[in-house]
Amino acid sequence: MKKDLEHLVTIAHRLPYSSVNFYAYECYKNLLRLLLGEKHRGNTGADLFVHFVAGGLSGITAAAATYPLDLVRTRFAAQRSSTYYRGISHAFTTICRDEGFLGLYKGLGATLLGVGPDIAISFSVYESLRSFWQSRSNIPLGSCKA
Repeated sequence: MKKDLEHLVTIAHRLPYSSVNFYAYECYKNLLRLLLGEKHRGNTGADLFVHFVAGGLSGITAAAATYPLDLVRTRFAAQRSSTYYRGISHAFTTICRDEGFLGLYKGLGATLLGVGPDIAISFSVYESLRSFWQSRSNIPLGSCKA
């Protein structure tokens, strides 16, 4: 039962986290390109900067938006011998009752310090490899055709 709750909360966290992360990345990337202007378009250094900063900001945005679910998932995982939280909604109401609404965001700062650079590097590497692949291949990335 306990493991089922952990898995349920993990799924409930990862789906919105990934969605917000990718959507925010595209928004930040477009905003940064708009701020840099046309003269920097196609510049490898500027592109790397855009991907790195947009990735970092998107990771921070996604983590902040979904942090309460991450906290509940961590609390479920920390339950060992006794069961303090009976379910997701019970965990949310108990945390809010015992620790206040801001209790749902305890530890957010430490999480953001790790997630920003991690996602920044991930998106930078992804975009660099994608550009490299597209420059060397006639097959468009995302195409399953051989």
